[in-house]
Amino acid sequence: MTQLPLHDVDKLRPLDAKPAVYSPLTHAPTTTTTTRQRGTTPAASLPTELLLRIFELMPMMYAGEVREDLVAWTVTSTCPDLPKVARVCRGWRTAAQLSLFHSVSLIRRKHVLGFLDVARRRPDLAQRVAAMHIGLVDGTPELSEPYERQVEMSDLFIEALTLVPNVRHLLVNQMRKSDTWRFIDVLEQLELSTLALKLYDPNTSNRETAVLVQPSDVYRAFSLPTLRAFELNFRPTWPRRSDYAVPVVKSNVECMSVTVNAPKGLIPMLSAAGPSLVRLNIYTEHVLNPEAATTAFSTLVNLRELRFESNVPALSSDAAPPPAAAARRAAPTSAGRNDWLEPLLPLYTRLQRLSISEQAASATFLGVLPRGVAVAEYISWDRRPDTVLCALEDALLDSRARGRADAGAGAGAGEGTHLALPRLVLAVDEEAFEESVDEADLERVVKAFAARGCEFAVAFEPMDVPQLRWVDT
Repeated sequence: MTQLPLHDVDKLRPLDAKPAVYSPLTHAPTTTTTTRQRGTTPAASLPTELLLRIFELMPMMYAGEVREDLVAWTVTSTCPDLPKVARVCRGWRTAAQLSLFHSVSLIRRKHVLGFLDVARRRPDLAQRVAAMHIGLVDGTPELSEPYERQVEMSDLFIEALTLVPNVRHLLVNQMRKSDTWRFIDVLEQLELSTLALKLYDPNTSNRETAVLVQPSDVYRAFSLPTLRAFELNFRPTWPRRSDYAVPVVKSNVECMSVTVNAPKGLIPMLSAAGPSLVRLNIYTEHVLNPEAATTAFSTLVNLRELRFESNVPALSSDAAPPPAAAARRAAPTSAGRNDWLEPLLPLYTRLQRLSISEQAASATFLGVLPRGVAVAEYISWDRRPDTVLCALEDALLDSRARGRADAGAGAGAGEGTHLALPRLVLAVDEEAFEESVDEADLERVVKAFAARGCEFAVAFEPMDVPQLRWVDT
């Protein structure tokens, strides 16, 4: 999955190239004092990224000169304006406190301890934190420490979380469970707008305290009344006596991403969100119950962006089919597919961007797309790309034939020959594509789609659908 950079945000939504970054420093109102008119400082016009660079640069530029002057207790020629420099440094320090405390990343022990010290001494700064990233991150020394030290570190994370009452956006990586804190109880004291649980499999030999949350905690987090964006991305090692019961779930979530191999509560979670969902990303390696899934997905009538990637592993066999037989196979069998989704696509009349895998829809999905879809992505990592191209070309011819039949039955002239979809992208494996697809065949398919008013392209990486980004509002 794409990693989410943590910035100040209110909800996940598509954004322009560079949104403004809010802070009291850069958006403070001009006030009148008794002696003079006080406005924004020169730092007010600078983005946070540039402030960080300046702070890194200034000590290197002035540290030596200032140190010499302070040791000599005089202002020498090397730094004749020491008082002015001191005032500037104090100004930049104030700017940093005002601006940089809005988004805090605590993934190292020294950072957590430093933040706890500052938050206890300066509660006003802790109250400025609007976005926070906590957890044990892959590649850091803390993740390689003994298990007991990781539990201690997790306690520090949650303690830091209790000191930021105004945090609205929270990204959580791996954490270990102990008896000191109940993570979900802390979350319910906050008015979170965005919650991303990216707790990858801890792989701690099935210890009873291996993971931070229980299944029931996930459903409680999803039901937070202020929550609008929710991401669940981990494969936990649940204790044997875990509580899998699905409570009554209510949710106002608008943007949802679940890449957790379809947890038992996925269907109730979707049903709870229902019409409020606008952007949805689902990845699963399981065949969902068709009846229950159809009922839940039928409620998602306000979707603007949808990505559904089904990657159910093929059944193992002692003898693999010969390459020629595999090449002639036009489509995978219905076993191991989530193709119950394809008939539901016409319900999503507000859909604008779609990404769907071959296990969830055949090539004929082109004929049932709502007219508002601007771009569709068709994902096929397993099948030979040349057979997928042929299937799409056949589906295009079938839809054209049906369009002509409709025109003959009374439709207006030219109706039925123009494909409603402006752009189609086929995502396939690059190596398999180079081995199996001839340039002339690709050109033929591109021209066939162009004749129907649709731009066709091949990609080797999935598109950014839906656009789930942490942005400022």
